[in-house]
Amino acid sequence: MELRERTTRLKMFRILVEPPSQQVPAILQSLLQHLLSESPHLSSISLPQFCLTRCLVDALGSLPDLRKLTYSDSGTSATPIVTEGCDFRFDSSSFPALVDVSFNMSLPDTQVVLKDAKREGSLTSITIGTRPWITGKRVLNEFLDVLVATNPGIESVNFNLFQDRVTVMEVLDGHDLLPLRKLKLKSFIIGHNRPFVVTSSDLQWMSEAWPNISTLVLNPDPVITQPESPPEGHDLTTLNCFAKSFPKLRRLGIYATIHHGFKSFTSENRFFYLDIIDLGTSALSQDCVDPVAAFLASLMPSISAVICSGPSIRHPLPSQDYYLSQWNTVRQLFPNYFRAQSDLRRRLETYQRIAEQLQLQLL
Repeated sequence: MELRERTTRLKMFRILVEPPSQQVPAILQSLLQHLLSESPHLSSISLPQFCLTRCLVDALGSLPDLRKLTYSDSGTSATPIVTEGCDFRFDSSSFPALVDVSFNMSLPDTQVVLKDAKREGSLTSITIGTRPWITGKRVLNEFLDVLVATNPGIESVNFNLFQDRVTVMEVLDGHDLLPLRKLKLKSFIIGHNRPFVVTSSDLQWMSEAWPNISTLVLNPDPVITQPESPPEGHDLTTLNCFAKSFPKLRRLGIYATIHHGFKSFTSENRFFYLDIIDLGTSALSQDCVDPVAAFLASLMPSISAVICSGPSIRHPLPSQDYYLSQWNTVRQLFPNYFRAQSDLRRRLETYQRIAEQLQLQLL
């Protein structure tokens, strides 16, 4: 009885489990159905992609308070296991409160879901992973047109377009995002195998369309297969243009090209609110460490999370330790580096004390 009462009060639920070889085990499906039937106040749920079965989707769709639904891709299977004929139905009788969705699905399939929805404008956030479906310019543009038409109030868009073991992919750029200028985005994130570079004209329309955007991450972590000749990204000095266009950003991510002999200069613009800058797999040579640190420090005078940088997680490089070493040196040259580290340690200690107190209360 006590367990049932706790389940009835459950508001968030997440399950992490390896996918089965063929289909969802009957015992797991039965347990999940029972949990959903006994948890009417669930507002957020995260399930493995292979749990996308008709009966479970129907059970999820009947939850009156469900606002966030995440179907995660474990990455261990080349193709998500989906029950034939299963689909989402965003209509008046299904998912009445849903505003935030995240799943691994091809853009054409997601496009069908949005077009067939019986109600429009309900979503405010969407995250899509498209593995193993390759996404080109035409497919992306068609999807964005439908997304904007069906959900004009959406504020957060996150595309994970990375593909494993794919060497040839069409290059995407800022022009491919033009349909999104009709939205008032507060967050936009895109990941792709190839560098994603925007022009000054792209920055102009983005800043005009998204005046209140706080998160802008333009693929800082492209796949680099030849570290001796990495692909071209944004010139690091274009951060000055980003600061001019988006002075209110809290998080920025780009893939940058830093040429040998880089000379620091005092930027005429500033990021006054930036907490995180992610330069991903951007290569940095020893001779550029000091001038890059000086340039970034002048550009971001009060940044707290100094640099979020590292090698490609999907395709580690032999030279990744070298890259990390250089960026760690840049971090330590920031005036606010040690203050930021001290603040982080205090926060972690506070969280640890809270976790220990909660653990004691549960015993």
